[in-house]
Amino acid sequence: MGNKAREFDRLVREVFAPIYPIIAAQVMEEVGFNEGLCLDIGTGSGYLGLNIAKISDFKVVAMDNNSDSIEVLKENISQWGLDSQVKSLLGDVHDIPLATNTVQLAVSRGSMFFWDEAIVAFNEIYRVLSPKGVGFIGGGFGNLETKAAVDQEMLKRNPKWLEKLNNRIGSKEPEKWRDIVSKTNIMNFNIIHNPVEMWIVFRK
Repeated sequence: MGNKAREFDRLVREVFAPIYPIIAAQVMEEVGFNEGLCLDIGTGSGYLGLNIAKISDFKVVAMDNNSDSIEVLKENISQWGLDSQVKSLLGDVHDIPLATNTVQLAVSRGSMFFWDEAIVAFNEIYRVLSPKGVGFIGGGFGNLETKAAVDQEMLKRNPKWLEKLNNRIGSKEPEKWRDIVSKTNIMNFNIIHNPVEMWIVFRK
């Protein structure tokens, strides 16, 4: 198994783990329902999907395009005791291997910044969403306290961390992503943006 997948999982456990329960609760509050099929896109080690499953009745499909990450994900699913509720899926957001109108909730934290073709990806997410399904896509750190803790630790590891972060959720980013999403099949969307996060939220 690739060391990078293990290293990423260790980084999440050591630094980012506290943000995921907060984001999962935020997602649940935003969507207003807690059952159906949830697709976690670019899931990595699975922590967003796992935390959503833990506080809801969603069946979660955790998808990543990296086979090494999928192996780590499978281990985490078992460690969390969620084998009956969370399933792994090797797949790419540009060609999601799920049928049209089958997903009630699509989530992703951090993956959209690495998509090759964002318009294609958003259209694929919109395709698999069921009528009244919700997309919650972007990046965030939970709240000011958890972001400060992440920033403090990440600056030790990468002095350019804040610069990197600004290029993803900084003040200029909402307009860029608004322009991208406006070119997709998504008719109505809004962008949640503040110093802690940037999420693109839409309903079908």
